[in-house]
Amino acid sequence: MKSSLLLGAALLSGVAFGQYCTVASNSTSCGGGDEFISNVTVSNLNNSSLVCVGPPMYEDYTGLTPVDLISGQSYAISVTISQSWATDRVYVILDSGLNGAFNAGELVGSMGPLTTTGGTQVLNGTINIPVVAGTNVLTRLRVRMVYGTAAAGNEACQVFGYGNCEDYTARLNPGNPAPPEYQVNQGNASMDIDGVAGNQNTPAQVTRCLNSLMNVNLGSPLAGNPFDVVLSTFPLVPRSSGLGFGTPVPQVCNIDLTQPFSFAYGGFGGSFVAGSIPVAFGFPIDLYTQMAVVDGSNPDGLTMSQPNGLHIVSGAGLAGYVPPTGDDNVNTLPAAACLSFYGQIRTNAWLTTNGRVGFGTAPSATFGPTTAQAMTGDASAGYWNDLNVVAGTSIVASNPAAGVTRFQWNNVPYFGSTIANNFGIQIDNNVNAVQIDGPVGGFAANTGTAFFGVSNGSGGSSDP
Repeated sequence: MKSSLLLGAALLSGVAFGQYCTVASNSTSCGGGDEFISNVTVSNLNNSSLVCVGPPMYEDYTGLTPVDLISGQSYAISVTISQSWATDRVYVILDSGLNGAFNAGELVGSMGPLTTTGGTQVLNGTINIPVVAGTNVLTRLRVRMVYGTAAAGNEACQVFGYGNCEDYTARLNPGNPAPPEYQVNQGNASMDIDGVAGNQNTPAQVTRCLNSLMNVNLGSPLAGNPFDVVLSTFPLVPRSSGLGFGTPVPQVCNIDLTQPFSFAYGGFGGSFVAGSIPVAFGFPIDLYTQMAVVDGSNPDGLTMSQPNGLHIVSGAGLAGYVPPTGDDNVNTLPAAACLSFYGQIRTNAWLTTNGRVGFGTAPSATFGPTTAQAMTGDASAGYWNDLNVVAGTSIVASNPAAGVTRFQWNNVPYFGSTIANNFGIQIDNNVNAVQIDGPVGGFAANTGTAFFGVSNGSGGSSDP
């Protein structure tokens, strides 16, 4: 739980580092659940920093390949926050004045705030690059995540009680920018699965379970034009591999043309109609797709969508998953876990130290159970209480049988107590059953409030 001594209102200037202020936060403990940036993706940058570095929560990535940005253009940006907290925000600042300092008016984008606490969450937004003269101009780009709200004009340098700061080198108006490795969706041709988008460095990849319903979304204003969707069971390939192809426009076909592939409509035999197509697979498969629409306005004669990777798995897979530890923490389960809950296969599951497995897009580490949240939040099951997974105790995730997933709390005490609990939550996809169990005395007496059972949350539930 965050300290009541939060310094989020402080309006102090940063410590000088050359001419750029270098600040982040007064956070004192990565292991205690303080938030940090774990990925930044924009333009040609896709940088993961999966380990919390601790105070002062500042990381200098200016030695990486510069972020290529063209002045006057807008770019999509995504920032991943681990150990996230509600009210976390992201500010992006660019030294467009080229004076070696961050000044008022150099904020190029902001995202947030988050509205829920816990786990890893992503903030998506847009940065707008001001017009700067010259070619191959190197300057500083700052990505700043804070718990709270920064004062206008001081987003780059204000000190916060909690947050993280990362600096990058930006190259404005690159004279010879690297061509994209993967195609991205365009106005005249877009295709995605359940809204998942890739970027020029990383393709869109979606994992779903057997018989899970998903939507394939097709978009283009070129209604009636010939189009087709290429289908392959071989992995997508980047431009530089030479296994697909790139065009001077530039566009990229990311289907491996050296391997067998097919056309959904026989080779541009379809007439384009925008819409969403519901799809489900009853068997495991890896499928890779990319759409092209005949487009007379494009020098290539057609416009390509992003490539999409679809992975249908049989479920009950926890390979590589590590349950959360500590106090009031939550993390997401791999999509391959494929848990059945209230008769639906769920790929968006999460687990919290506070005795619950949940299903939905709003992971919660809330330690105080309420009827309102049980009925309107994500669906969940378990023994919801204020638990603390300290040293010598554990949560163990396992697959004891095919289609069966179990989460076991071993000697986990209540927060601020040594009173231990031993219980498990077991989900059996084979019979669509949820079991919450423990030995005699496994659920220890406590003076706090606890909920025991299941709730379908905002999906429709009765009073737990």
